[in-house]
Amino acid sequence: RYTRATALLSGNVFCASCGSRMNVSSHVDSYRTVDGEIHYAKERTTRYMCAGKAMKRKDCKGQGTYSAKVVDEMVRDFMKECFDKIQSTPKDVALETKYKAVLADIRRQIKQQEARIVEIRESQEVLSAEIAKTLLGKSIYSSEDLASAIESSKTEMEEAVKLLDNLRIREVKQKKVYDELDDSYKEFIGWAHQFEKATLEKQRMIVNKLVKEITLGKGIDGNYDVKVLLRSSYAQFFDVNLYAVA
Repeated sequence: RYTRATALLSGNVFCASCGSRMNVSSHVDSYRTVDGEIHYAKERTTRYMCAGKAMKRKDCKGQGTYSAKVVDEMVRDFMKECFDKIQSTPKDVALETKYKAVLADIRRQIKQQEARIVEIRESQEVLSAEIAKTLLGKSIYSSEDLASAIESSKTEMEEAVKLLDNLRIREVKQKKVYDELDDSYKEFIGWAHQFEKATLEKQRMIVNKLVKEITLGKGIDGNYDVKVLLRSSYAQFFDVNLYAVA
């Protein structure tokens, strides 16, 4: 029997050994007494089960099942750590430090390029004035040198305008990234306030939004080895995005 009603994780859990998806299943524990009578537990036990091993699709050497109660509690503790950290990280540190500086640098380059275009345009005006002088034989340039200088200036202007256009495109994209980061930060903070008292369904939704994937394995000490990979839009608020959950 398969169910996700009592499990925190769904769809993004994988076996660390073979890479197969971990399905959610439940079963009722039972035992037989000496008189031959079978007794069943009052509650069902939920677990994460390696689909590759259960369906014999892969030669999985890992553990086949993991207690959902244990894994979910480990992931909840990890989520609480993330939420505590994001709430203690000022917005200006989380956002401005990483992205506002990049945006400022692009805008600095735009100003430099705009000034460069003004210089080229002024130079072109000087060269244009020399055309009349050349016709009157009063220019310091020969007609060949003047034509070459005008052509070079034209090429230089085309390259400068192209570079400026590219910088402006980068500025728009970076501003969009910054705005999206702002939205992600606000969303992250909102979930931090909601998670602990949220329903299981709401907690599952939050975990699926924040987490790209979780892998389950067995550590050398025999304990569960749980690794959480945050989605990049949220991991960027921290130093790393792959966490080993103790």
